[in-house]
Order: sequence, then structure tokens, then C-alpha cells
Amino acid sequence: MPATRILAGAMLVAGLASPALAEEINMTPAMKTTFEAAIRAHDFQCPVAKMARTQEPAARGDVFKVRCGPDDGSTDVFVFAYRVTLTPGDRLIVEEWN
Repeated sequence: MPATRILAGAMLVAGLASPALAEEINMTPAMKTTFEAAIRAHDFQCPVAKMARTQEPAARGDVFKVRCGPDDGSTDVFVFAYRVTLTPGDRLIVEEWN
């Protein structure tokens, strides 16, 4: 997915920044697609984004903890998670969650 489409999707995610921390987000289809595309663009595995939580903002921007899982219609998630940071410049940075 081209970077411009990921950035456009980042703007959709930008509206999620909330003072309430560690709350699960009800992801819209556009938000799921944005998270999935950003995670895959950073060479990580994410068949389907299944859960996302807001986290405390960091120096680089708003932080989300995203869990992916198999594309089998289940609610199963992988044991690992991703840290997705939305920067002030509407860029998404993806790292493994530690």
C-alpha cells in the first residue's frame, strides 16, 4: 500500500486520540485497514487487526497497542502485539510491543 494511503488512513486514526488511557477502541473498517496496512508496511505480520487500545501519549505522538490475529472469523489474537505511534506529522511508526 502506498505511503500516501497509509498517511490518509493515519488521519482517520488521529481522531482516536483521547485523554482516557488504555481503553479499547471500537475500530471502524477504515481504522482496521489503516492499522493493518501500516503494520504490514513495516514488515510485520497482521492478517487482521482485531483489537486496539489507546495508551499514554509519548514524545513521538499518540500511542496505540494493536493486536492482530488470524483471518478466520474468530476472535483469536496472536500473543504478540504492536506499538503504533501516530506522529504529529500524521505518520504511523510501528514497533513490536515490549
